[in-house]
Amino acid sequence: MALLERQVPMEALNDAAGDARAGAGRLVLLAGEAGAGKTALLERFRRAVPDAVWSEGACDGLTTPLPLGPLYEVAAQLGGDLGELIRRSPARIDLFATLLRRLEDPRTFDVVVLEDLHWADEATVDLLRYVARRIRSARSLVVVTYRSDELAERHPLRLALGELVVRQSTRRIELQPLSAEAVARLAHLAGVDGGELHAVTGGNPFFVTEVLRSGLTTLPPSARDLVLGRALRLGPAASTALETAALMGRVIEVATLQAVTGADGDVLAELLEVGLLVDAGGVLTFRHEIARRAVEEAIPPHRRVAIHRRLLDALLAQGSTDATLLAFHAAAAGDDPVVLEQAPRAADAALRLRSHREAATHLERAVAAAAVLHDPREAALCDALGLELATIDRVEEAERMRRRALALWHARGEPYREGDTLRHLSRVLWRLARSDEAVEAAEGAIRILEPLGPSVELAWATAALAGHRMVHGGNEAAIDLARRAESLAERFDLPAVLSDALNAEACALANEERPWEPVMRRALDVAVGIGTEDQAARAYANLAWLLCAEYRFEDARPVLAEATAYCEGRDLETYGTVIRGLRALVALRRGRWNDAAAIADHVLRTAGASPINRMTPLLVLGLIAARRGDDDAWRHLDEALAIARGSDEPDRLIDVRLARAEACWLERRVPQARQEVGAIVPLIRGSSSWLAGAVAVWCRRLELPVPAGAVAEPFALELRGRFTDAAGIWFDRRCRYLAALSLLGSDGEADLRRALEVLHELDAVAAQRIARERLRGIGARAIPTGARGAAREHPAGLTAREQEVLAELRAGRTNAEIAARLVISMKTVDHHVTSVFAKLGVHSREEAALMGEPAALGDQVRPGF
Repeated sequence: MALLERQVPMEALNDAAGDARAGAGRLVLLAGEAGAGKTALLERFRRAVPDAVWSEGACDGLTTPLPLGPLYEVAAQLGGDLGELIRRSPARIDLFATLLRRLEDPRTFDVVVLEDLHWADEATVDLLRYVARRIRSARSLVVVTYRSDELAERHPLRLALGELVVRQSTRRIELQPLSAEAVARLAHLAGVDGGELHAVTGGNPFFVTEVLRSGLTTLPPSARDLVLGRALRLGPAASTALETAALMGRVIEVATLQAVTGADGDVLAELLEVGLLVDAGGVLTFRHEIARRAVEEAIPPHRRVAIHRRLLDALLAQGSTDATLLAFHAAAAGDDPVVLEQAPRAADAALRLRSHREAATHLERAVAAAAVLHDPREAALCDALGLELATIDRVEEAERMRRRALALWHARGEPYREGDTLRHLSRVLWRLARSDEAVEAAEGAIRILEPLGPSVELAWATAALAGHRMVHGGNEAAIDLARRAESLAERFDLPAVLSDALNAEACALANEERPWEPVMRRALDVAVGIGTEDQAARAYANLAWLLCAEYRFEDARPVLAEATAYCEGRDLETYGTVIRGLRALVALRRGRWNDAAAIADHVLRTAGASPINRMTPLLVLGLIAARRGDDDAWRHLDEALAIARGSDEPDRLIDVRLARAEACWLERRVPQARQEVGAIVPLIRGSSSWLAGAVAVWCRRLELPVPAGAVAEPFALELRGRFTDAAGIWFDRRCRYLAALSLLGSDGEADLRRALEVLHELDAVAAQRIARERLRGIGARAIPTGARGAAREHPAGLTAREQEVLAELRAGRTNAEIAARLVISMKTVDHHVTSVFAKLGVHSREEAALMGEPAALGDQVRPGF
């Protein structure tokens, strides 16, 4: 079929190729629904770049994707250093770096195509991140295809797209369905009714092609019917071979297919003739993955099990060492002994490539098999699975695995393992914000292990208990426990325990206003030095957190950048979520509220964060909504309070109560604000001077008794009535909102006008009202009436939020979709839409969209976040 309506995408690919030839490397994200014509477009493009060294790889639609499968296929085609490296089971970073060196070689113009990344494993997605950050100066083009309609909310690629598309070297191409006119042209040539063809296919080029090729005069309701209709033309032997091929995955090794089915040359020719399979140079592949899946799903369950059994037997007879394939087929065949043998090996292989999600999938199979077989390895496998689940922030499931392991160790009378599992369980319960249970588990581990004498397990348990004491304000006890753990770590040569204990000690020292940074940086250096990834990620997270808690954002910036790269490159989702939440908090404090809201919303919507990791994004969104005068602040702040109560940690309770006090104050509900602050005054005893200072200032602002104790400088200045000096420190740290709040305490007209100006710039609607009241209270005249800062710059007077809503209207989104994307309520969206209509002088969404064009407004509309 001719490539209709694909001229614009083809031009975009050619432009990207031209840039790459000139030394400005490009990453192209080619998206479209299944059957949109991505592969056909690339085949045409390949003919347009005859000077390119072309290589390609694709992801498989297996239940558990093969880690870095596309990269291995590309490496085999490119050869050279990369081809040599893949034969040696290399570290993932070495593979990435070697590929990059090839892409940067100025002597060649490489085009690397990675297809079907909607089935990508985390390691392959990390490869994209790695390349996107570095390809800009390479003489190469990397094209990635994926099905935009098959990306789940938590899919790794969806999480990465937001980062990839903003890079200067990235181009995004979305293939749209064919129009009714284009389908009608094709239908006319084949003698098919164009209207009916378009109605049934929706303009999907694959569906259209299959219908036209099938020669049917009436259209089947789905691609599955089309595929199975063609499969019915096959004889019995070819049908059996087709079903077997469908269960083998994307690449079908002919020798294995023949060993399982006995298919001879005639049968293979029959498969190729019907058009469902194609010869891909020594192996067979399905012409379209949708065809493979249609065949697979049509196989009755009992026959599917039998085919997997035969495939497993064939692989074993061939001496296959591919644990991933063996575990996959064994699980599908119900062969628990083979699963138990191969799934842990497959998990180990995934972990070597830092693909924790794939490792967890394999370990789930292993645990299930061990339970069926009553195998003594079940407890250890449960512990291993619990660790992987905790690493990817699936903490509820991690708890179940740890408790299952705990019961097994206890029943077997193995106290060392029981104590160690309790220690792990305490950390999981902490992430679930179940404080009492977490402390009980940590103390239980000590009770079991301490009578047994010094041990590796006791060292770990002591370090864990130090962490629990620290977060609950027991700083001296935490320091003592941490140093005991450090002593045990040195005795048993346990650098990972040493890092863990130093981390807890540093946090406790920070709370006590004692030098903490050298201790925390040592914890980080130790963990990074030995490659203990979870401890390194924890040290990165806590180092960044403590720097930000002291408002040292410039010092925190390189730490956050390193931490982000470290966690993303190693599939450390739990700590990666912590870092993203912290980045949102920094953006909030530095006045980049749209950025803050986007990051926080991304965490809550896509990461499936554990309760403890949800709290910071919830606070960020709640405060932004309260400051902007939106009516949905409390749903975020209420959930944050529930989590903080569960954690029972003083610092978290203080953070949440202060946010709620501010929201009440902005709503003129001063008595409720006083209740929120009054509830946390007793908690500041073990907190830092920065947190204590924030509480003290809010006490003053709400006319409550100010608690005694040391507070950080800007808060101390404000408490002494030196509002301008306090604001100056906040301005120096680029915390404009806090500077404006400090200035609101002043009776000087210049200070209050400056505060109002800053609040205008931030679109802090609620605090603007308070600033105007203060100005009126001192008798000021000519007070600005309240057009927001962004509105003053917009030709139609739209506020920043209204500009965001207008951008969504232009994109054709409904009010419900706008509410979800901007993280506001439907009622708030309705209000903003009405306001946009009034300011633009329009009466419909279509008119608003037209008026929203920059040319119509005479200026560039600020894009939504």
